[in-house]
Amino acid sequence: MRKYIDKLFFQWDIVSLIIVLLSQEALVLMIDGHFYNDTLLIYILPLLLWNLRGRIRKRSVTWFGLGAAAAAGAAGSLFMYGLLKNMERAGQETGHAVLKIIYAGAGTASVFVYLWPFFRENIRRWMQQRTGSRKIRDIAFCVLLAPAMWMQKEIPVTSLTGWITAFICFASRMGQEEEGGRDDVLSAIFAGILACCMSFGNMIHTADFLDSTGKKLIFAMVISTAGWYAVWRQFIYEILLCLDGGRGIILKGKRERSGKRFAFYMLLMLAAWLPYFLGFYPGVLSSDSVSQVQQIIGQLPSSNHHPWIHTQWIGVCYRIGYGLFGSANGGVAVYSIVSMLLLAAAFAGICEWQRHAGLPFTVRILSMVFLALCPFNGIYSITMWKDIPFAAFMILFMLNLLDLAEDSAGKGKAAAYVALSILVCIFRSNGIYAWLFTVPFLLWQLRAEWKKWAVLSAAVMGAFLLYKSLLLPSLGVVEPDAVESLSIPAQQIACVIAKGGELPEDAAKELGQIVDIAKVPETYHSHTSDPIKKLVRSFGNLEYIGQHKGSLAKIYVETGIKNPYLYLEAFIEQTKGYWYHKENDWIYHTTFITENDIDIRRDGKLPGAVVKGMEKLLALCLDGFHVVCSLALFTYAVLFSILVSLLKRKPVTVYMPLLGLVLTLLAATPRYGDFRYVYPLFAALPLYLGNMVYSYKEE
Repeated sequence: MRKYIDKLFFQWDIVSLIIVLLSQEALVLMIDGHFYNDTLLIYILPLLLWNLRGRIRKRSVTWFGLGAAAAAGAAGSLFMYGLLKNMERAGQETGHAVLKIIYAGAGTASVFVYLWPFFRENIRRWMQQRTGSRKIRDIAFCVLLAPAMWMQKEIPVTSLTGWITAFICFASRMGQEEEGGRDDVLSAIFAGILACCMSFGNMIHTADFLDSTGKKLIFAMVISTAGWYAVWRQFIYEILLCLDGGRGIILKGKRERSGKRFAFYMLLMLAAWLPYFLGFYPGVLSSDSVSQVQQIIGQLPSSNHHPWIHTQWIGVCYRIGYGLFGSANGGVAVYSIVSMLLLAAAFAGICEWQRHAGLPFTVRILSMVFLALCPFNGIYSITMWKDIPFAAFMILFMLNLLDLAEDSAGKGKAAAYVALSILVCIFRSNGIYAWLFTVPFLLWQLRAEWKKWAVLSAAVMGAFLLYKSLLLPSLGVVEPDAVESLSIPAQQIACVIAKGGELPEDAAKELGQIVDIAKVPETYHSHTSDPIKKLVRSFGNLEYIGQHKGSLAKIYVETGIKNPYLYLEAFIEQTKGYWYHKENDWIYHTTFITENDIDIRRDGKLPGAVVKGMEKLLALCLDGFHVVCSLALFTYAVLFSILVSLLKRKPVTVYMPLLGLVLTLLAATPRYGDFRYVYPLFAALPLYLGNMVYSYKEE
């Protein structure tokens, strides 16, 4: 019997993987009696369990181990029974109670089948190798995990799941080789950053839970951060272990680039997106898109609220299409075609770089499938938003940075750097800051020729300043008003007013010059600054902000000193969609055309049933992404890619445009989480994860 159990759990890889996945799902099922689809346990537990399985040398289960697993399974079943009874008393729907009890018991037992032999093999070595302080630290971090997750409302402190998770984490640490030096420090820094994201993202609920914003909250945040640090530190170690184990699959040789292959990749993308173009002809236009078209035809004055250069690009396409087809729909259709071509070129560049770099065939196929068939890429390719061409230019700029890392020689690469840098800077208002954030890393990477690249970067900056300070004013283009870029400060001061915080002396009088303070409490919305900005605009004294920058800045600082918690709360609530994994109501796409008087209307070229099927597919993908994904996970992926490159002593410049983009959102985002604002992180996923894999290439 034991022989077959050993084969089932340790030798049959596919069956073992299924057991691991079902086991972790059973554990997560026991969190308050239902599956929390936004908990990171669904990502962390399978990796820890699978690596435990792989690191058990003898791969055999003793009778004692089977007995322990059976006892644990019985405890899991009893725990689930208790949860379901509590839910029943509370009047909640329990559904398939018997199946849940059996599932919870079997899952807990399966976990112990892996845990017990691993613990048995490694406890003696852990006792011998670890110093006293290291032992205390290992135990303390894992013991803190369950209280930390309880304080964060991830699980109840009495949950069997939390303590089993802590035990899994401890077992993983127990079998871990001693680290040291630079690698240890880097892993600790990144684990600390991610642990802070976990803790501070839920800080408001923690404060409500403790009914305190004072010392008790500080203590809870320390406990929470320490507990999550243990999880992230172990997760980083285990995933690096997996990557190190797969080093041999990387191809050694590079392949020459091919224009024909690049064209093939482009055609592949266009073919995949053609149904979206035909089904939702002539394209997708929101109210922002319609206002840009109205600027082109003279119904609205020229504005840089949405990048003027993007509006002009729309205008060129619109006039060509209108001239060819004699209708507004024709103009929009030409824009959609050009947008598809640009995004397809960027994606083809990713595919061609992956082949040139020698990435594994499986990686390249998965990347092509993601880029071509992901419905969000398809619908965005025909959406008239600045965010789509900006994402394409960001990807092309990153590809240029990769080329420069390989070989910086050649006038073509230098010209591409200048052109793409300018496009990144002018196609979105925060593009200039993301580019500026990248430049120091590029100069360090190319320090042997730093003067040349410093001059080229200065030329880019000069061109941008001429564009903003000379060209746009000479054309009468209206710049965004003073309050547009003050989302975070406006939200912080509004939060203080709305929640009865303390204002400095004379602050109310000064703020009363730009906003009706009495209306702030009912207007303030913690997740978006638009209502407060509209309130300021409706007051009609925006010039006062520009004329009294110094006094208003002083009020902002003094108010923050008096109300640090409310400032922190406002900042967290306004930005956490980009760095806290539980904020997953984030993907916004549309398939309609906003009502307008320009005669732009939907005129689909496919049967209605096909279009409805495409809309259902988009809705299905939207629901699926909400279950397993969030914006923050893309931020984590970028951070992890940076960590791997630093550990492998590879250049990190290619990631900096994306990291800079996230940092600009933390400084001035108008919404707490918006998919299109970080669409470059999503669209470039195969590029930066591919480059992370490329870091493992054999020299």
